[in-house]
Amino acid sequence: MAKLFWVRKNGKVLAYDIEEENDTEWGLSYHIEVVYQYTVDGEKYQNDRIQFTDGSGYELAYLKRYGLYDLAKEDDIELWYNPKSPSESVVLNKISPGSLLTTVVCLSLALGTLLYAYPRWDNL
Repeated sequence: MAKLFWVRKNGKVLAYDIEEENDTEWGLSYHIEVVYQYTVDGEKYQNDRIQFTDGSGYELAYLKRYGLYDLAKEDDIELWYNPKSPSESVVLNKISPGSLLTTVVCLSLALGTLLYAYPRWDNL
């Protein structure tokens, strides 16, 4: 996976917003928006991507663990950028627990479907 080779860098927060979401099915989560700026080889870049997968909501403990709960303009922020295309960056180079669970469930369903259908292929 090429994303393993992204480079760690410090940047600056340009804008930050956090909203509490209370979903009856999923419970309390937080939606955050972070705009950050960083410099690579003298050129400035700006991005708002938080992680590789699109996340809609985060648990409070997750945001606090990675320093994303209480940011302010001009705060330092750690990010990761693609050295082959420096305009591509993320704040978290991890997969959130929810994204990982979704991936595992989808792969399990796909594998189960293939295993179920395999004996019937001989009859085609």
